[in-house]
Amino acid sequence: MDFGLTPESLRAGLIFYFLLFAVLILRAFAQAWLADRMGDPTPRSDGRVTLYPPPHVDLLTAMPVHVIINADAGLIGAAVSARSLATG
Repeated sequence: MDFGLTPESLRAGLIFYFLLFAVLILRAFAQAWLADRMGDPTPRSDGRVTLYPPPHVDLLTAMPVHVIINADAGLIGAAVSARSLATG
């Protein structure tokens, strides 16, 4: 089957998603760092004042957002505190 996928388009897509992931992690870190500097204890207690990606990835919002983006339905963002997910 031919999906119209060339090595060039595959390479461009992988680079795009790598850069998108890196930028989203930097943005999440910047938000957590600024909130921490402004006196909000939540990011530090949730372990989000780090450049290490796993604390910033939330499967409840991150995965559906990527599915929606890939379906060309638009761009949606969401923020969820890990503490609010843990307490229900």
